[in-house]
Amino acid sequence: MSLDNFEPAYILTYLANLPWPPWDHVVSAIALSVFVAGIAYIHRPWFKALLMTMPVPFTCAYVISGIPIGPMHLFGFILSIGYHWLVFLLVRKPQVPLLVAIVMSAVGYVVIGSVCCGLVSRVPFAVLIIAALVVFLLGLWLYQPSSGQPHRSNMPFWVKLPTLFGSALTIYSMTGLLQGAVTTFPYAGVFASYEMRRSLRLLAGQYTINSIAMATMISAMWAAQCLGLPKPGPILVGWATVVACSLTIYKIRLGMARQDHRTIAGRHFQHLQHNVSKDAATCMRERQEADRVSGTNP
Repeated sequence: MSLDNFEPAYILTYLANLPWPPWDHVVSAIALSVFVAGIAYIHRPWFKALLMTMPVPFTCAYVISGIPIGPMHLFGFILSIGYHWLVFLLVRKPQVPLLVAIVMSAVGYVVIGSVCCGLVSRVPFAVLIIAALVVFLLGLWLYQPSSGQPHRSNMPFWVKLPTLFGSALTIYSMTGLLQGAVTTFPYAGVFASYEMRRSLRLLAGQYTINSIAMATMISAMWAAQCLGLPKPGPILVGWATVVACSLTIYKIRLGMARQDHRTIAGRHFQHLQHNVSKDAATCMRERQEADRVSGTNP
C-alpha cells in the first residue's frame, strides 16, 4: 500500500480488531492492583498479613468470572495457603532464591488448579470444608508466632501498579482452566512474599490464621447461593461474614507474638496515663482559678 492511499482510519480499524481484554476485566484488574499496591506500603508485618485476607481480589475475580461458588473456590483457598508455605520452605530448606521460589509456587498453583479442576469439581462441598480445616490445622502446627521485621516496600508505585495490572489480566484469562480457583489466586501474596522476605514464616502463618475469615466467607456464600439468594446477595453475605471474622481475629490478636501484645498494652497504658495526667492538670487549674476568684471577691 502506498503512502498516497494511506488513511488514518486503517489504524483505528487495526486497533479495534486487536484482542483487547473485556472492559470488566480491565476495571477489575485496576481495582485489584490499587488495593494490592496499597498493602505493600503498610509498615507492620502482622497488620499487612491481616489486610491481605481482605477479599478485594476475591471479589474482583468473582464478579468478572461469573462462576457460582463451588468446590474449586475452596480448593483454590487451600492452594493459596500452600503457596505461602511452599515459598517459605523452598527458601529455608533447599535455600532456593526467593524470586525462583515465588515463581515456582505461583506456577504450581496454576498447574495444580488446572489439572485437578475436573476431579475437584465432582467432590462434595462438605468434603472440601474438611480438607480446608485439615490444611488450616497443619499451617497452625508449622507456625511459630513472631513479631517479624517491619518492612515497607521500596519498589516505585509506577513499577508495581503496571506489573500487578498485567498479572491480574493474565490470571483472569485463565478462568477457563482454573474455574473457581481464579478467585483465590495469591494476587497480593506474590508481591508480599518478596516484600516480607525477612518474615516469610510470619507471612505464611498469619495468612493461614487470617484465612479463617476467607473460608467462612466462601462457605457463607455457598449457603446463601443454595438458599436461592439472588445476586448480589451472596457476595454481601460473604463480606459481612469476613469483616466480622477479621474484626474478631484483630480483637483477640490471634497469632500475634507476645512482644507485640506488650507493645500494644504499653501504648494503651501510656494513653491512659496521659489522659489521667491531663485530667489532673485540668482539675488543678480549675482549683487555682476558683481560689483566685474567691480571693478577689471576699
